[in-house]
Amino acid sequence: MEFQIEDRIISDDNYFGTVRYKGSVEGFEGLWYGIEWDSSSRGKHRGNFKGKQYFDCQYSDSSASFMKIEKLQQNRKTFMQALKQKFSEAIGDYNDLYVLSNLNNKVQIEMVGMDKVRERQQHLQNHLEMPADNLLIYDIDPQPLIIESMGNNLQELNISNNLLNNWSHVSNLIVQLPILYKLSLNGNRLKLNSTELVEISNCSIKYLVLMEMKLQWYEIITLCKKLFRVVENLKLGKNHLSTIPMTENINDIFPHLKQLDLSFNGIRNLESIVQLGSLSQLQELNLNNNDIDLMELNSTQYPLSQLTNKLSIFSHVEILYLSNNQINNWKEIEYLDHFCNLKELSFRDNPIIDSLLNQTDEQTDTMILNRLNVIPRISSLLKLNLTNITEKERKNSEGSFIYEYYNPNDPSLNSKKINSLVAQYGVPYSCKIKLINDKNNNIES
Repeated sequence: MEFQIEDRIISDDNYFGTVRYKGSVEGFEGLWYGIEWDSSSRGKHRGNFKGKQYFDCQYSDSSASFMKIEKLQQNRKTFMQALKQKFSEAIGDYNDLYVLSNLNNKVQIEMVGMDKVRERQQHLQNHLEMPADNLLIYDIDPQPLIIESMGNNLQELNISNNLLNNWSHVSNLIVQLPILYKLSLNGNRLKLNSTELVEISNCSIKYLVLMEMKLQWYEIITLCKKLFRVVENLKLGKNHLSTIPMTENINDIFPHLKQLDLSFNGIRNLESIVQLGSLSQLQELNLNNNDIDLMELNSTQYPLSQLTNKLSIFSHVEILYLSNNQINNWKEIEYLDHFCNLKELSFRDNPIIDSLLNQTDEQTDTMILNRLNVIPRISSLLKLNLTNITEKERKNSEGSFIYEYYNPNDPSLNSKKINSLVAQYGVPYSCKIKLINDKNNNIES
């Protein structure tokens, strides 16, 4: 068996990579494969050896090695070969269950209902969900082999971390699974040739997981135009999608998109993904684990409504995840008050939360400090960090917020949020700044 250029491989120490070179290496005998590894820590160079460049790496953060075929796993399988082997092995495992008798003889255990389990496993057509990840699948069986073997029942398929190398494989797969609802392809590196990719008008996939695949935004657009027209839940974490460039109407590309996961993408600010704000169906946006330190948008390009003081974009977003970012100023959270329908927020592990502990003399729980500072800043919020906000908690937090930040000496220094809360509750009888001033006056007198 030999591998070809662009084949996906896995090494004997379980690292995934792509064949970028096949041939001789000066000073060494035999056939060598130049591998670009998915992991930057696996390789020793980037396609060069002793001053000679044998091949180039496609990705800037990858590394490479030269490998003999003996160091590469060679038991690759087609989709159906992998599934039949997986479930035949699972069935065989049950025959190995036994106990030792008093005479030290093996007595096989017969588990109740195992005949029915064996029968279900043998008949792939009975499966509604199929875990097919990490099975060394390198090819998809031609039509109509899959639908003949699996029937028309499969709704969820996980084919993550396999050896497929082209989106045409995926196209060939989903056309044979007409009612597939959820598809996970995490960790695969798939080449896209938009002119060769066959459009599928009746694809039923609404839940699509494409994490850690080195995807670029133009590829996602092409895929959703040709294959995934009805997708509602799209997970794109760990793809280095730090910006969202759009030259087309985004609602034409994602007319049904309700949930979008962009975690772990190196996003720096909301403006770099502001195109998403025009999505007419988007209800949930996951921006966890990015580098966001700025939420406020350019007021000239994205003005607030004079009537409602709200943004016209992101108007349907109800759930927002902002944990594990770099937000270090409360005005960025206060800006979220301009989202029309924001009801749930995840906001943990940002620098501004740690700074709260340095500003208080009391040993107050971080979670309490976080809630006291977030809740009064976003009037529409109903849930913070998965915990409901009660009417009493909101009233108490808003009262605490006024006490902490209201400046009676110079009202012009108060933020719009402070002034709106004072208009709601009235001027406080006492507040922190007033108490400090009174104390200083008493000391001086």
